[in-house]
Amino acid sequence: MKKSLSLQNVLDSVAMGIFAVDGDWCITLFNKEAEKITGFKQKEALGRKCYEIFRTDLCIKGCYLREAVKTGKTIVKVRNKILNSSS
Repeated sequence: MKKSLSLQNVLDSVAMGIFAVDGDWCITLFNKEAEKITGFKQKEALGRKCYEIFRTDLCIKGCYLREAVKTGKTIVKVRNKILNSSS
């Protein structure tokens, strides 16, 4: 019998930081690569506002995620400096 993969298992197998937020900008999904990038463990990130975890100047100046949600347009290849948990 094959073991079924959970969404978290699939996200953790991707070599790219992936997270999702709810309507209040609280993190609902956070994969292993996002842990590596931010220095925050999934347990620390889930339920917190994304700007509390990613702590980037773009969160204040112009959030690309907010813009994508607002316009429905895909935004790609945005460079961003993320402060990690030890910063």
